[in-house]
Amino acid sequence: MRKISHFLDKIAVDAKNDVFSGKITGFYCDLRLKKIEYLILEAFDGENSEKLLLPPRSTNCIDDENAVLSNFLCTKHTRDVDTSRYVENPLGLPVLTASGAELGKIEDIYFGDTDKNVVGISVNGGIVLPERIEKVTDDGIYLLPEGRKRATPKRREIPKPVVNFSVSLPENESPESVSVLDDRHIDCAPAQPTSYMPARVVGNFRFLVGRVATASVYDKRHSLIVKAGALITSDVVLEAHKNNLLVELTLKSRH
Repeated sequence: MRKISHFLDKIAVDAKNDVFSGKITGFYCDLRLKKIEYLILEAFDGENSEKLLLPPRSTNCIDDENAVLSNFLCTKHTRDVDTSRYVENPLGLPVLTASGAELGKIEDIYFGDTDKNVVGISVNGGIVLPERIEKVTDDGIYLLPEGRKRATPKRREIPKPVVNFSVSLPENESPESVSVLDDRHIDCAPAQPTSYMPARVVGNFRFLVGRVATASVYDKRHSLIVKAGALITSDVVLEAHKNNLLVELTLKSRH
């Protein structure tokens, strides 16, 4: 687990070029304080400086060197990110109960070692879970009442489509006398499996069509599929496929 305070005011080192690139001056959280979205980097650029944003997953704190090692290929410019969607530097913000009583101020934020998810917020020596946060305003962080957590929104159920069909009746025949399974009016023949569709089989094994069989190929019932010396046609390919003999047919054929 990492603490956001360990990153602040530390020098950032570009891990690829091994050079000092700037200083971590702050961070952005989402509006529910559930994620550390970016670390704010004041980049060194001669006499000028600019703000860059580092994803937490690409940074590691090096305590003994007092620096942050980062993959700078993941950086973004502040001009390319809508920062109004985030809370900037919430450390020090007051934390309030649902009734408005102040519990203390945010002292630190703990987040995952390999991701940006917040696991706890340090307030007045204790830990507040991010699930307890109801809203973030200019006045501070408001918590849900004790024992309550933010409800997970229910998935919207998609209604199942209703299929209507009609059956054509011969003359002088009442609806009561016709079964929906009557093959005189409804074609109930099952669809052929996709794997046995002739066009697909022949398309996948087109290279066999036109070759010459070097030996006879038989199915499990010893029925002849193709005779030695015969030309392989699309019908032969389909029959071999139905009997799982395409490999054998390939080995026993030539151009």
